[in-house]
Amino acid sequence: MRNWTCPLLFTFLWIFGFSSSIPRSNLNAEELTGERNEAVPIPPNQINDCKSDEFRSGEYCCNKCSQGYKLIRACKNHNERSECEMCENGTFLSLINFNKNCFRCKECNSGLGQIEISKCQYNQDRVCGCPQGYFKRPLADTFKCQACSHCGKNSYAVKPCFDNNDTVCKCLNNYFKGENDENCKPCSECGDHQDSSCKSACPALVTKPSNVEKNDLWQNLCIAALSVLGLCLIAFSAWKVFKHIQPRSVTVYDNVSPTEPTISTGTTTLPIGQGIQETATPECMSVVQSRSPAAQLPDCIPQCTDSAFFYYSVIKVVPVNCWKEFIRRLGLSDHEIEVIQRDHPHCFRDAQYEMMRRWRMKNGPVMPGMLTVTLTDMELAGCAEELYSKLKWQA
Repeated sequence: MRNWTCPLLFTFLWIFGFSSSIPRSNLNAEELTGERNEAVPIPPNQINDCKSDEFRSGEYCCNKCSQGYKLIRACKNHNERSECEMCENGTFLSLINFNKNCFRCKECNSGLGQIEISKCQYNQDRVCGCPQGYFKRPLADTFKCQACSHCGKNSYAVKPCFDNNDTVCKCLNNYFKGENDENCKPCSECGDHQDSSCKSACPALVTKPSNVEKNDLWQNLCIAALSVLGLCLIAFSAWKVFKHIQPRSVTVYDNVSPTEPTISTGTTTLPIGQGIQETATPECMSVVQSRSPAAQLPDCIPQCTDSAFFYYSVIKVVPVNCWKEFIRRLGLSDHEIEVIQRDHPHCFRDAQYEMMRRWRMKNGPVMPGMLTVTLTDMELAGCAEELYSKLKWQA
């Protein structure tokens, strides 16, 4: 036991002395490369305390490049600026930057209908769009040019076709457009439509279509009835006027014959102008013709057509503005009328008297019924009736 104690003690002392002789600097290096690395301070190049238009390069804040320029070399000290270079053709940089490369400009796809709106520049990318009458329809990461829609019949544009939006159309009042319709239809065609477009555009017609149809039917019936009533009133009025005129203008003289004998009752002197008198022999007669054994005698009508009374009776009932047409219809020529007017330039009444006398001399004995028929043909039924009354009263 005593033989092993001394060697063990010697070995322990030797190991202790060897460990204490290791240099201190070697221990510090091991500590720096060991598990305590996180305690090492952050390098200065990781600190971002530069302005918005600057970037950090090592220990310095360098200026960024302007739009359209790329970075060639960063600054090396506080008094030095970064070296920048303009982008090549077909490339661009649209923002201030410290990029070392420019972006390539995009190309417009003609297969999708795209056209170039603005060219590629060193500080701006190429802008593509659509021609007039087209709008952009999204397609993945690009777009396709599609023709703008046109508002159909009975509709108008609320918003025009522009950029990314197609034309927005709206139906006129009292029109609707179904889900599968191309054009707007009148609300009267709603019928049994139950889609939302018909209900919103034509609520009254959708809720009560039967009442509307009944109202239209009654309106049509009323219009037809009024039209028929109006035609009946017009026809009745025309028939009444014709009936009122016909007996007085034609029938009264049907029984008078120009070959009946005349009765002379003497002579009568009447004025025909200023200080002018003419003696006429009235040949008046009473015509009696029985239609049946029990028939009464008709009224007496004077047959004297060559008397001053007869002439003045005709002159008084015929309007002055219708006189020439009246005397022309009786058979007096325009030349004769002009000659008589020249012979009596100061008194048209004397000229009228002379025209009647000339007409009587030219045609011989005539029936008064001829005058009333002529007046009726001239649409002067009232004058014909008045003349008939005067001649009847004189008889």
